[in-house]
Amino acid sequence: MEVLIIADDLTGANDTGVQFARRHLQTKVLINKEALIDKDIDILVLDTDSRSSPYHEAYEKVKQALEAVKSYDMKWIYKKVDSTMRGNIGVELDAILNYSDAKFIVMAPGYPDNHRIIRNGNIYVGNHLLEKTYFANDVSTPIKSSAVQTIIEETSDRKIGSITIDDLSNGKSHVQEKIHELRQDNVEIIVCDSANREDLHTLFHSFLHYIEPFVWCGSAGMAEQLAMYLSKGADVPKNKLNFGQGPILIGVGSVHDMTRKQLDYLLEETSIVGIDILTANLLKSEDSKKKELEKAYQRAMMAYRSEQNVALYTMADSETRRGVQKLAKEKKITNAELSYMISSSIGILAKQLMESISIDRAILTGGDTAKRVAEHIGCDQFHLIDVIEEGVPVGILEGKYELLTITKAGGFGEEHSLVHAYLALGGK
Repeated sequence: MEVLIIADDLTGANDTGVQFARRHLQTKVLINKEALIDKDIDILVLDTDSRSSPYHEAYEKVKQALEAVKSYDMKWIYKKVDSTMRGNIGVELDAILNYSDAKFIVMAPGYPDNHRIIRNGNIYVGNHLLEKTYFANDVSTPIKSSAVQTIIEETSDRKIGSITIDDLSNGKSHVQEKIHELRQDNVEIIVCDSANREDLHTLFHSFLHYIEPFVWCGSAGMAEQLAMYLSKGADVPKNKLNFGQGPILIGVGSVHDMTRKQLDYLLEETSIVGIDILTANLLKSEDSKKKELEKAYQRAMMAYRSEQNVALYTMADSETRRGVQKLAKEKKITNAELSYMISSSIGILAKQLMESISIDRAILTGGDTAKRVAEHIGCDQFHLIDVIEEGVPVGILEGKYELLTITKAGGFGEEHSLVHAYLALGGK
């Protein structure tokens, strides 16, 4: 086994792991920690599902992930973090340093191909500072700062240093000297800028043969550099997708503005039936929740019987969201609990539908949604195959069912991305 990847949500696990799978390295994501580990694979990805967890739980989940594989001979550990640094970043890095052989961590969260760049230690989404974007108001993991160091220091007191764009512009030899200086100064987390692929390439090869053991930490961008190195830079031919002719299910739990544009475009451009689940009815009472899910189930079954595919989603316009937030506050439901409730409801419906008809393909957007659907339908592994477009992987959910599935993080992609995914699965 070459690489262990530890991710804090399922879509992140997938979009990082697929960098290896598309280069023909056998890659599996373990969704359920009780699932059996295949020793013959090249890349093992563990989803700790810890992005929205309390700090102490996130720490324990990463610790447990490392302990679960300590008997395996792993050449590399890669800690996957969200490219916008949502989640329990600091404490999870602490767990890595405390329970691995690593002396330090290379923190390179940039993902330039997906418009996430790091300049002078600050995260930009496109041309905007992170704190000025949608992610500042994320429902379950809001962001308060654009500075990578500040975000880490919210939950860790490790010594932090940096490699900047200016350092990178001076070339690999200069960067290696800077690394040596930082380690001489006992820096344990090295935050790295990156504005393009070339920066990531320079960083990767500057650290690659460093004398002390370390852990890579970043998004799919730096993972791609490791994947290219392990596959010896081989070209990436498209893997052929073999799909059935059964119904397709789309589950949209993310309320990100980009996802909602993608959903609107999908419903406009295809014959897919959109079924909105009223979140307020999920919160009011158990009876109200049961009735709302039964109504959605009956509407979905009617569409499938008419040979139309279905998109399950929750309403996310600003007025609806304000009303839901107010109701959640009255009922003392936290944002993390609210997110879990929404994604679990889509998971419950997916299970009911799959028990009724032979769904064999799915598109799931939002890490929580993908995770809850997998759990409810009894799938404990994801065998990654390829990418549909940057940040949009496809693979087979395995377990009680086998389901050709595309996953997408909420903020990834362009307006056409869900349509592109739907067509890639043979949708019409």
